[in-house]
This record gives sequence, C-alpha cells and structure tokens, in this order.
Amino acid sequence: MNYKTPGVYIEEISLLPASVAPVATAIPAFIGYTETAMNSEGGSLLNVPTRITSMVDYRRFFGEAAAQPFTVTLSDTAPFLPLEATLGTATPYRMFHALEMYFGNGGGPCYIVSVGDYSGDTATPSLDAVDDFDELKGGLDAVKKVDEVTLLVIPEADRLGMADYHTLYQEMLAQCASNQDRFALFDVRSTGGETVTDFRNGIGTSFLKYGAAYYPYLKTSIAYHYTAAQVTFQHDAGANAFNGITMAAAAAYVDAQEIKSLADTVKADLDQIITDGKPGSNTKEEKEGYLADALAKVDALLPKIQNLADTWGDATSLTAVEDAVGEIETIRTGTHDTKAKLDTALDGLKTHTDTLLTEAGKAVTGIRDDGGLTGTTAPNVETYYTNAFATQVKAKLGEFRIELPPSSAIAGIYATVDRTRGVWKAPANVSLRYVSAPSIKISNDDQRDLNVHSTGKSINAIRAFSGKGILVWGARTLAGNDNEWRYVPVRRFYNMVEESVMKASEPFVFEPNDANTWTKIRAMIENFLTILWRQGALMGATPDDAYFVKIGLGETMTTQDVLEGRMIVEIGLAAVRPAEFIILRFSHKMQNN
Repeated sequence: MNYKTPGVYIEEISLLPASVAPVATAIPAFIGYTETAMNSEGGSLLNVPTRITSMVDYRRFFGEAAAQPFTVTLSDTAPFLPLEATLGTATPYRMFHALEMYFGNGGGPCYIVSVGDYSGDTATPSLDAVDDFDELKGGLDAVKKVDEVTLLVIPEADRLGMADYHTLYQEMLAQCASNQDRFALFDVRSTGGETVTDFRNGIGTSFLKYGAAYYPYLKTSIAYHYTAAQVTFQHDAGANAFNGITMAAAAAYVDAQEIKSLADTVKADLDQIITDGKPGSNTKEEKEGYLADALAKVDALLPKIQNLADTWGDATSLTAVEDAVGEIETIRTGTHDTKAKLDTALDGLKTHTDTLLTEAGKAVTGIRDDGGLTGTTAPNVETYYTNAFATQVKAKLGEFRIELPPSSAIAGIYATVDRTRGVWKAPANVSLRYVSAPSIKISNDDQRDLNVHSTGKSINAIRAFSGKGILVWGARTLAGNDNEWRYVPVRRFYNMVEESVMKASEPFVFEPNDANTWTKIRAMIENFLTILWRQGALMGATPDDAYFVKIGLGETMTTQDVLEGRMIVEIGLAAVRPAEFIILRFSHKMQNN
C-alpha cells in the first residue's frame, strides 16, 4: 500500500495458518442398469454420473426396479385358491434393490452411473455378452473424473461371465490406484459354480490394497418387484379355469365387465330420465333438473371408462371414447337457455353415452381376446377373480425375498461407521439391516481360510451370531500379507488424509519456496493431524508420537530440488489399527498365605 495521502489506514494481519478441511470418505459410485436415465429437462443421463441423496431422487431420475416374473399355481376346483407361487428366471438387474440396501444400512449421498436400461431382458436374462462388459466398463470410465467419489460398487458385475467379471474388478482396482482417492468393494460369487479360489486366481496381484472382498451373498427382507402382467396362473393338475392367464388380464377383464355393467345401468337410468324430461309440459327449470341428473349419472361412468380405454383401447376405440367424453363436456359447459336447447342436450347426452356403452363392450371383447381368455376361462375369471382372491395371490408373492451380493450393504456400513465413529474405525462387528441371513453359514473353521490365506487375498466374512444378528466379521483389504495396508480403515484413512492435505496445499502452488511458506504448510498440516490425533485416529501419547511433518532445505529438499521448483513435504502417521484378535491369557495364582 502506498501511503501518500494523510489519514488513518487499516491493515489486517493474518496470524493463523490455513486449515485443512477433511474430504468426504464414503461417497460411493454405483454403476449398472436402470429402468430409465432421464434428468428433469428430459436429457439423457446415460453414462452421466448423477449425485443423489435418497431413493426419491433415484426414482425421479432412474425409475423403478426390474419386474420379476412369477407363476402362481391354483387349485383345480372352485374357488380356485392359490396354492403356491414359483419364482421365474431371476432378473439380472438389481441396481434398484442395491440402492435400497445401501440407504437402508445408513448410506448417504452417492453417485449413480446408468449404463443401460432393462430392454435387454429376455426369458433367460443374462449379462454375459461382450457389450455388457463394455457398457459396465464405460460406466466405470465415466466416474473416473468425479473427484468426490471415494467408493466403487458394481452390483451386477457378478452377472458377467467369469473372465469379464474378474477383468472388470481388475479395472476397478486400477482406477483406485490411478486416482489414489477411492476404494473398491467386491462381491465373491457364492453361486454359478465359482469358488473363493477362482476369485483369488482371477483378481490378479496388482493394486490389491485398494479393494476389499465380502462373502457370502445376503438373504434380504426386500420383496421382489413385479407387475400383474408378469404373474401367470396355472393349475395343480392341468385344469383350465385360469390356466395360462396373467393376473393383469384377469383383473382387467373383471374391471371391464364391471364397467360394462355400470354402463348398462347408466344407460337405463339415462333413458328413463330423458323419457321423463323430454315432454313439452315440463318447465325449463324442470328440464334443467333432468339434465343435471343425467350428467350426474354419466359422471359415475366417465373416469372408469377413460382409464379402460387408455389402458386397453386400440386407436379407434380410444379416439371414440375421447370424442364422446369431449362432447359430453361440451354439453356440461354449454348454454342451454331454452327448452329446445335442453332437449337437444339430453338427446346428445344419450347419443354419446350409447357410444361409451358400445366402446365398453368392445373393450370387454378386446381384453378377453388379448388376455387369452376363452369361453371356458372367461366365466371362471369373472366369477372367482375377486379382491379376496387377488389379496391371497399377493400374499403368496410377498413370501419371496431377494438374495443380493453384499457390496451395496457394505457401502452403507462404511458410510454409517465413517459418520458415527470416523474413517479410521474398522467397518466390522457391525450388524446389517434388511438382512435375514447370509446365504451360506460360515463357521470359525470356514473363516480361517477366508481371512488369512497364503496368497494374502483376504476375504471378509459376513456371519450370523446367536443373539447378535448378522455381523460384518472382517476388515481386511485384499493385501492381507502387507503389514502396512492389511486393514481397510488404514487404507481409507490414508486416502482421506492424502486427499485432504493435497487439496489444502493447492493454494501454495507458485508461492515462494522459502522458509516462510514451509512454516505455513507445516503448521497447517500439524494442526490438522493434531485434531485427528485428539479424535483417536492416530496412536501415541503425544502428538510427537502420533505423527511427524518434515519440510525444509537440508531436511526434505536439496538446493537442486528448490532450483527445479520442487517443495517436498514428508508426513508420517501412526494410524490406529483394529484389534482383530483379542487374546485373553489366564493362569493360576498360588495362595500367598
């Protein structure tokens, strides 16, 4: 500042160093297939990482779960009660349910990368085609540039063929190592003939410290999503009452018959009203009353027949219904200031109601034919498909629960533990929600080879304990033989510290490489690490025992480093490690007197 004009000047002197803000530690990216991928403006979200915070957000942008087909077996005699339901070929698309598990287990903000929709679903759906690997790999590449992401999850990766499945996991590890700010969660398949050994052989040996594997799959309390069109009826011994008919066709036929019956009643009532209202002896006010009564009768029919036409009508019948409804609305809002105009309105109302009645009849026939109902099955459906029958069918379908790979639930556990305890706390000895049981029961002997293996590729078990529930019972990375990076919380804690310090150091780029700058950087980092030490993230009775920060000429840099523009900071951390094995040693104490 130049002091040339007499007066008083103010200067603010900064006495405190800059601070390090810890980055978020549990922001997963879920990559997979969704029902749709559309933003609020109608633009495509395909391969566009999209941040959401709840299932409400997910539904708005990515739709619902993939529908699961079912077959319901009915008794052979009236009233044809449902005996059992059978699950059809399982849909491979599970992103929606994976997100339910994530949020159900405490997950917060996350990113969704949709790589496609459900259109590839067939009678025997799979995700083992070459393009499916390419699509999932494309989604993984898309999330590489999103700085906020700290976890990678691909819930449908296990649906790929074995070679593609392992290759995709290797690509996840490679991205984590390249970015150095994220961690990958893997599902070890417990179905399809693959073994734990196959997983260890396929995952390779590179960048193992950036990932953790979990086993087995989880039996959840989440029910399958289904539509009535994918629920098919059959009979125990081949009776033909409902055989081959879908729940949607049966419900629509019954609804159509009820609407047709209602239309008949409305027409009869309307005919009587018109008969009573047309005579010239009626006053204008009386005729207005008859028209109001007629419109009230028609109003009971309009919404139901419109819905029927929208759902089942072909182009002709849908147009006819819309035209008739439009004409009726014109009559309702028109000016009828003479007896003659009121008579014309009543006649028009009758004509258009007759049209609706005709179209209702067409709908009944169309639904019967489209739904495969015959002269034998249609009367049975009309008689026995009741609300009580449908409720019993839904109860049978509701007995089925989805089995899911654990990675999405584990991501939720990571988020919960990070939020409540800190990223340095092992995400283990924590109960899982929405889980009734692991798909495979694991004993202590079983877990020995999972947890500690000669290859070092540790696999974390999920186990059921009496009186405790379903617990995550392991916290190792795939680098189990590496004493530095054996544990998940150590790797993730370093990710957090490294990313936080790096971002906080960016303002010092191109600052003078001198003692003043070195002091500021050292103070900034030491303050950050002291806070972490007080929170319990670092071991040691004093800060000197917990960490060190070195920077300076002759300490971390040579004169040549300074000349070449390098400022080198060395940071050492005594990260806390989980007590994986608690050993209680007992001995006899001899009596002293």
